[in-house]
Amino acid sequence: MSRGALDGELATRRSMEAFEAHVTRGFDAIGWVGLLSDASVGCIEPPPFGKQCTLPRHEALRACIRLPRCIAITCPSQEPYERGQPRKRIYGPICQLRSRADSTNAERGHGMCKPSSCVNLVLTRMNTPHDWVVAARAAGTPPRSALVRFASAQSEHIQPFVDVTLAPAAYMRLQLANGEAVFAVTGAARNPARARKMREMRGRYLLPLNETGGSAW
Repeated sequence: MSRGALDGELATRRSMEAFEAHVTRGFDAIGWVGLLSDASVGCIEPPPFGKQCTLPRHEALRACIRLPRCIAITCPSQEPYERGQPRKRIYGPICQLRSRADSTNAERGHGMCKPSSCVNLVLTRMNTPHDWVVAARAAGTPPRSALVRFASAQSEHIQPFVDVTLAPAAYMRLQLANGEAVFAVTGAARNPARARKMREMRGRYLLPLNETGGSAW
């Protein structure tokens, strides 16, 4: 690799955070433990449910990456929201952002997961792999994007919920040389404070992956 190419790759790595997203589906929700709503990342204002961040489902992944302390997303069963609740400024499917995802804040059998279950996602920050950088540069991915791989994306049971619920077509799909895919989430600017927080949390609040589609808790 030439010096110029190496410098370009290093610059890309510095400007793009990488995450692995673990997705589960079941009847337990991830409880709120103090992460306040923030309109600057797209949270609905005023918050429709207490002080927690509730936002349109298609914006949840980008918002969580941008918001310091956010490491997880919980999306309720969507039947009550598909037609909207205008009085609460809800106009379609929603999710909520969370700052913790372990057994201490698992809300078992929560009513928000009925009738068709919740979809939960936990982000783990990782070093940006070389092949992700190559794919991002080849696709012309905008600087200061975040790159996300869904750890459960190969599961037939989870795949539809990844595609429809959390990785809409608005996110750039990057095909890796080994056949895997990662998503480039544009507009998710790197936040140094958030990066430090993710390093501190890495491995502490990881929601175990359950490929059967049931709750991991």
